Amino acid sequence: MRKIRPDIIYLSSSMQGHGGPHASYIGYGPNACALSGFSEVSGWPDRMPAAPHGAYTDYICPRFNATALIAALDYRRRTGKGQWIEQSQFETSLHFFSPPIMDYLINERILSRQGNRLPHAAPHGVFPCKGDDRWVAIAVFTDEEWQAFCHAIGNPEWAKKAESTP
Repeated sequence: MRKIRPDIIYLSSSMQGHGGPHASYIGYGPNACALSGFSEVSGWPDRMPAAPHGAYTDYICPRFNATALIAALDYRRRTGKGQWIEQSQFETSLHFFSPPIMDYLINERILSRQGNRLPHAAPHGVFPCKGDDRWVAIAVFTDEEWQAFCHAIGNPEWAKKAESTP
């Protein structure tokens, strides 16, 4: 193609890239999602991994492709040259794991499934209520939110005790 049209911009996207030992593997979004690790860290700690809804890598990779195409168009405008952009959905998706990878390398902590909990929010989760199939979602991130939450629930004794604890 380059001989016929030297300014062509060609983008190819596959599960694990054009070259390497896994290049010939058939790529499906759920496979890339599992291979990238999203399935392993999704779900409840006491259950089997639960893949995120849909093929998550299919949702995030086009944004990277669009950015690469814009850069290639700018490059072509400045130089008159085209490019071949080759994208691996597996590699593109791994950037979401930068914090847990750093946490492992520095602190030797392994990211695990946490259900609907967040380590930097408390209380945080979906909790059962009185009655059949009744639930409440609570997310408290700051001291101000904690105060507002306590006020909203009528400041029960256990909330007052927590407020006085250093």
